Amino acid sequence: MELPLIAQQFGDQTGAALRSRLAHHLIIDAAPGPEGWSHDTEVLLAAPTQAWRGKPRPRGWPGATRWVQLPGTGIDAYPEWMFDVPCVTTAAGLNAPFIAEFVMATMLGFEKRFPEAWIKAADDWKPRMSGTLHGKRLALAGVGAVGTAVARHALGFGMHVVALRRTLAAPMDGVQAVIDPMRLAPMADHLVLCMPSTPQTRHVVNETFLAACRPGLHIVNVARGDLIDQEALLRALDDGTVARASLDVATPEPLPDKHPLYTHPKVRLTPHLAWSAPGAVVKLLDFFVGQLGLFITGQPLKNRVPPPLSHPL
Repeated sequence: MELPLIAQQFGDQTGAALRSRLAHHLIIDAAPGPEGWSHDTEVLLAAPTQAWRGKPRPRGWPGATRWVQLPGTGIDAYPEWMFDVPCVTTAAGLNAPFIAEFVMATMLGFEKRFPEAWIKAADDWKPRMSGTLHGKRLALAGVGAVGTAVARHALGFGMHVVALRRTLAAPMDGVQAVIDPMRLAPMADHLVLCMPSTPQTRHVVNETFLAACRPGLHIVNVARGDLIDQEALLRALDDGTVARASLDVATPEPLPDKHPLYTHPKVRLTPHLAWSAPGAVVKLLDFFVGQLGLFITGQPLKNRVPPPLSHPL
């Protein structure tokens, strides 16, 4: 097979790193999103969703493009026309260890009352209680690569883990499965959302769900903002049902200025960074190079998005 023309949308440094790995390939450093695509591009390492969200279909798409590698797990924020390419693949699971660390950090921070427990004066030197993860109940909404990684860590901390999935088969030893979100609600001390966004999962955490939850719940969302009805969440934060919401995602992104989630005292909001860690881009490039080898030799690619689009839990 003749070597394909590759366009990458992650900047000059990433382009240089790719060329050092793929010395015999022609690699173009392209602008993010549809503006960086050209008719003769055969393989595209696409920029993250924000560069593509809401953009019109470029004239002539997909042209010569036969394969698009997406840099993350989710596909919901890309335009529908993106998937007219013969092959689209994701990087699902690649950053699961980093995201799982982020989740554990938020849960430990909640239980150990960081940063509230930190003191800055002698008058603050007073005994105070902190919580523990040991013996607490973790409810996982979704048990893909991220949910599985979180579950392993949580079991190591002595937590009881229950997971929402499509069947009652246990996803791993020590994890109980449920198929009804309303069964999950009253079980949780910590609720971690790591499922994809679909019409079926949109606002899975809504007023009805929150009303069935234990008071003092900690919610962690590292998936998609629209899994949560944000207005219902704010009410649940105010009435004490939810003690803290650790949100790495929101709807929309970014939230508009002066949105109440920025300033609510029980919200810990981060700008969609749970995936990030030193070496995250290197991992993506290594994965892409491996995928390219499969593509050139005509072998099946990993994480292919099947037609029609599917969003398994």
